[in-house]
Amino acid sequence: NFDHPDSFDTDLMLERSLKFVLVRLLKFPSTILSITVVRKKFYKVYPSDIILVEGILVLYIKELRQMMDIKLFVDTDSDIRLSRRVQRDIEIRAVSWKMS
Repeated sequence: NFDHPDSFDTDLMLERSLKFVLVRLLKFPSTILSITVVRKKFYKVYPSDIILVEGILVLYIKELRQMMDIKLFVDTDSDIRLSRRVQRDIEIRAVSWKMS
């Protein structure tokens, strides 16, 4: 289940976030998941006055929340969330959804 807190490498996220705060330049991985392949691309992140961190569970991690000056949660209707998840899973993760 990709949408469960246990599916995230929380320690790595905290380690990289702390390094970014201290070092101010990092290479972050962007993992593309599918059923058959996991590919990793790395992106350089340069210093900035504003850093946006997004994701469905970023506010779940207490230590990460404590590093944030401003937090914003956007509540979306459950039908829209489900529709977006299905579309993401089909397009990015190559998951097949069959209607029966």
